[in-house]
Amino acid sequence: MTALLFIFAFATSLNYDPSTLVFPPAGHSAGYNKITNFTIRMVLGSHLAFDNPQGVSIVKLTEHDDLSTDRDDDELAFFAVNSNRGQIIFNIGFENVNSYGSVGTGRENLWEPMGIAANPEGDVYVADMNNHRVVRLKYGAGNLEYVTSLGDGFGAATGQLSFPCGVALDKSGNVYVTEIGNDRISVFDKTGNFVKVMGVGFLNDPFGIALIDRKDVWNYYRDKDYIVVTDNSKKRITMFDFSGNRIKSVDGLDLGFENISLNYAAIDYYGLIYVTDTDNSQIHIFSRELTHITSFGREGSGKKEFISPRGIAVWKRFGQFIILEASSAQYYWAGVDGYIKGAFPSVFNPLMPGSTIAIYITQPSIITLTVYDSRGNVIRNLLPEFKETPGYTQILWDGKGNNSEIVPPGIYTVKADIEPTYSSRGYFKKTLSVDIECSESFLEEDQPSDSQP
Repeated sequence: MTALLFIFAFATSLNYDPSTLVFPPAGHSAGYNKITNFTIRMVLGSHLAFDNPQGVSIVKLTEHDDLSTDRDDDELAFFAVNSNRGQIIFNIGFENVNSYGSVGTGRENLWEPMGIAANPEGDVYVADMNNHRVVRLKYGAGNLEYVTSLGDGFGAATGQLSFPCGVALDKSGNVYVTEIGNDRISVFDKTGNFVKVMGVGFLNDPFGIALIDRKDVWNYYRDKDYIVVTDNSKKRITMFDFSGNRIKSVDGLDLGFENISLNYAAIDYYGLIYVTDTDNSQIHIFSRELTHITSFGREGSGKKEFISPRGIAVWKRFGQFIILEASSAQYYWAGVDGYIKGAFPSVFNPLMPGSTIAIYITQPSIITLTVYDSRGNVIRNLLPEFKETPGYTQILWDGKGNNSEIVPPGIYTVKADIEPTYSSRGYFKKTLSVDIECSESFLEEDQPSDSQP
């Protein structure tokens, strides 16, 4: 499957416009899909600037939620790590961007912070790597304030931390922390008490971490919990259950990459896993079984291109993504991409009618299939709208029109309209097509003549 996806990517490179992620309409984002240092200075007139950005978290804050309406439910706060400055950059609406922290070892300092996670109540946890701690902050009234630190100092004993990098929160308030120095995940409860370690004896330099909790209201399936971690010096991604049992691992060679650097991860409403790759300037997307679905983006400064992407976060409800790169931030909505592998057979005859259409999609999608004749007339409304999961799906056309009779000989086009299931539906649709021929009966030329020799 991976080989087919790379062939697909190569075939479409001359007309590059991947749509697994799409830009939101201008009215939603004020036209800003990419925020650079120049944009910050121009719009905000601020001294803030991207300086080795790392982790990012986006959340709908309870404090800013107007319960009398749902029109503000897509108005999110983001908390992003500006590592070289020891800062957390955060917003209250795009017009109000603020910062917390500076480089140092004091209570309100951060020294090369990396991962970050936040919850709707305004609790913000930052992996303060070189201070060997996780700092807990509290958001309120437009400010971040120090609350406490997790970890009993630098070391390998239970409860101690050594170069923490990634942090994630479950719905019970537990905090999961990856430690490069100890090759493990340490878990703390919501009061900061040590609970357990995970991944000992397997993990190697664990870095980014993300999880999905069956208790999460924005979890489509709610049938299992799992954690994903990038490790093995950023060459591998591994899935664990909440008890710490390893489920599956995938490395760069499995994806067809000799060189790869897997950094941060995020998990969406459907449990799909998104992992940033700084070496290849892409976002790799996996199913909830950790099967590779597709890779999005390429290196560059143009549309749907990245330069060293790292932090990634998703608001599960609406499929809104923020992706940090070397010196900017990009904003996307979940879209959908796909292709038709083919029709089998591509030629049928009235005595043996029918063809199976194989479609590959990269996101959960609403698919509608219609058959047209060579003049563009609708011959068959093959399937009404139906929802399909990522991967291959096969649809049989029995060779009949809407009148239930076999179509006459000719060339027919089957069109598949694929639409996202998130907020981008109504703004974005992709049409895939394949031609199928109904030929004269293969047997007619073999029929005996009425005249005798």
